[in-house]
Amino acid sequence: KTSVETITFQITTASGSTGTSIAKSKIALIYSDDNQRDSSSANISARGTADGILKTVVINKIVGDAESPDLLQQGDVAEIVVTLNTTTAGKATKLDKNQIFRLELIPQQGGSLIISRKTPPELMKVMNLE
Repeated sequence: KTSVETITFQITTASGSTGTSIAKSKIALIYSDDNQRDSSSANISARGTADGILKTVVINKIVGDAESPDLLQQGDVAEIVVTLNTTTAGKATKLDKNQIFRLELIPQQGGSLIISRKTPPELMKVMNLE
């Protein structure tokens, strides 16, 4: 691999929380690294491919009540898959090796979740960045 294509992470509610919406229209996702800053919107997949580093954002509940897929409650787990733009056209710059990046997930209610990681010196097909 020459650049990072997707970032996948799981979220759950804080202990004692009453729950929060995980509908894409109710959550902001902000990506930043040394070269760029990009934020998501509900229709991010409708943007042009060179409009920014964020290509698509998919939110799926993987543990919990299937009848309320857009509500994350105590004990539920949602998986967020962020697909990055790997073209070099326009505003997008690839996320490469040895780069620090930051994802900030901001729900309509509750606190933000900030994930800050550094990509390793060598990229592999699947990596766990602790």
